[in-house]
Amino acid sequence: MKKFNINDTMYIHILPTGWNYLKREYGNEYVEKCIKPNKVIINEKEYYAMQCWYVFNMLPASLGFDMLFEPNVLFADSDLENI
Repeated sequence: MKKFNINDTMYIHILPTGWNYLKREYGNEYVEKCIKPNKVIINEKEYYAMQCWYVFNMLPASLGFDMLFEPNVLFADSDLENI
């Protein structure tokens, strides 16, 4: 089993519905200055590095609505601790 601190970074792939949500809720300027600079390419796919708690606060998961980001997220091995 592994332990992960929600203050650490996770990597998410934001879906088109997520980009629309972010622009509507926070504005295009915020998206361009605060989210897009955190882009990393992993296996030829765009991911965005954010603190875990921040992702779930900013892009809430809601039953019955379209997904805002892919449900498979990535973590750095160094952020996972054996328990």
